[in-house]
Amino acid sequence: MSPTAVFLASPARRRMSVLAVSAALFGLSNSVFDLIGPLWATSDLGLDAAGWAHLRALRFTGTFVGILALGILAERIGSRRMAALTLALGGCALVVMARGSYAQVLLCMPLFGALVSTTFVNFNALTQQVSTTRQGMANGIYRGIGAGMAIIGPVLATTLAGHFGSWAPVIDLAGIATAIGGLAILLYPEQRSDARRSLAEVLGGFAAAARNRPLWRFIILDQLMAFTQGAMAAFATLRLTRELGLGEAAFGLLCTIGAALGLGAVLLAGMLAQRMPLSWGMAAAWLGSAVGSLILGLSSSLPLSCLAVLLVAMSWPVTSVPGSMWIGLAGGANATAFTTHKIVQSGVAAGSMALVSWLQPHTGIQPLLLVGGLLGLPLVALMLRMRDPRG
Repeated sequence: MSPTAVFLASPARRRMSVLAVSAALFGLSNSVFDLIGPLWATSDLGLDAAGWAHLRALRFTGTFVGILALGILAERIGSRRMAALTLALGGCALVVMARGSYAQVLLCMPLFGALVSTTFVNFNALTQQVSTTRQGMANGIYRGIGAGMAIIGPVLATTLAGHFGSWAPVIDLAGIATAIGGLAILLYPEQRSDARRSLAEVLGGFAAAARNRPLWRFIILDQLMAFTQGAMAAFATLRLTRELGLGEAAFGLLCTIGAALGLGAVLLAGMLAQRMPLSWGMAAAWLGSAVGSLILGLSSSLPLSCLAVLLVAMSWPVTSVPGSMWIGLAGGANATAFTTHKIVQSGVAAGSMALVSWLQPHTGIQPLLLVGGLLGLPLVALMLRMRDPRG
């Protein structure tokens, strides 16, 4: 028997291997689009900062409206099949946006948001099913793959854009990689918990999640913190490149460095998650993100601003490890709890993007970053007081 066959003899290893391949393709394309989205919108589409924030608001509005229906479908057909479907359709949406008119972008962006968010929900559910005894490691590996692809994505995207002379072909390639990831996840070995469920069972699961107080306490606090980071998510790229004059190639390199730091932080979080309270990991990541937003809002120094972006790039991805474990433990290792979280997350993100897109023409970018950082600090203290879901 070959070494590969021996390694894959374990069901947990087979699940993790398939998930790793699919997550790598999805993570690469997602990191590429997240990086070049504002640059594509301002260069190819001719939008300003507020216009880009409006597009982001549309993306999360689509998630908020569509993810419940997609979540119910996921419970009916299973997380594996749903992830494959949303990846395939999400890849198609990217290609249409890259090649379409602004009107087509407006139509596709909400659909893309719903599809991508549903993919994350089902990947989270599949990750919790890899192994009950090594859940922290599985979450660390899954999140580490996403962070690792974010190292490659920025330099690859800016290099390809320089070669093609446009951002559109790069988005085309991201769409193709996303669709291939959908084919790969079909090889994930199903568990019985991933089997078909009746509509009554699905709705009962959502009703139970709605009554789950420990789950909702975490979701509310988590999304309050996410709301404070809205300006950072919308405007950090434009702050560095359009206002402080950082070149696009240099920005791609900066994102690669940030992703490398994020990868190290995520892998460390995965190793420590089984040994320390999950609230400590969340609070540490939130503190780094709040401080980074504060610095970027206060300083007009390009070097210091770059350091602030690196701090956020290293800190915010860490939340995914203890956060996913928290939701899985409080709500069950299935798509229902993650869908519930994603519904709230998308509504908060849409509201946050709409708010900053309306405020930015009146206030500029810096005050929004400063206020976001200040509002995040007391939430760090509240997280430290949260009871660990493991008891």
